[in-house]
Amino acid sequence: MKSLSNQFISLNRKAIIEALLYAAGKPVKITTLARKAKTTIRKAVKIVEELSKEYNERGSAIEIVFIDDTVVMQLKSEYTPYVIDVSPFPFTKTDLKILSLLALKQYTPQAEIVKKVGKHAYTRIRKLEREGYIVRENKKGTIYISLTKLSKDYFGLSPEHLKERIKEKKRKPSEDLKRYLSKTSSKGDI
Repeated sequence: MKSLSNQFISLNRKAIIEALLYAAGKPVKITTLARKAKTTIRKAVKIVEELSKEYNERGSAIEIVFIDDTVVMQLKSEYTPYVIDVSPFPFTKTDLKILSLLALKQYTPQAEIVKKVGKHAYTRIRKLEREGYIVRENKKGTIYISLTKLSKDYFGLSPEHLKERIKEKKRKPSEDLKRYLSKTSSKGDI
């Protein structure tokens, strides 16, 4: 049985990791969680597994998902329609149109986006660029726009995330952890 002080430290680390996942609002590296909670990677993984199990057992609308060496706390997709109009989502409909077009065709001329979205796209494009979601590049007098890593990570569009999503349906989430742990333990990171 755990001593009271060990139990407090364990609960405290668990609360810290839960707070980190909640506050981040995006995938967080397991190494970051371990470092911030002042614990090992293996213990951080165990804590995240416990949290995930607790959320699932109580039928929460929130889930904790492992993607390679990251962890994300997110709303289950079936609850999105209920919260879309009250969530602090940082994008307007125009922003989403622009980002969707770029997701479909990675390197797109700005003129093509403006043609499909409308003249008000210029303002939104500048805002998205300032916030780091897109990058513009002038090539021979034509401005091309593409998504940044921030956008791809935010929407789960990076090649790694897409490959994982396809595989996710076919395996248990704990398999990601086992794979990651086997990689890191061979490198001596744990």
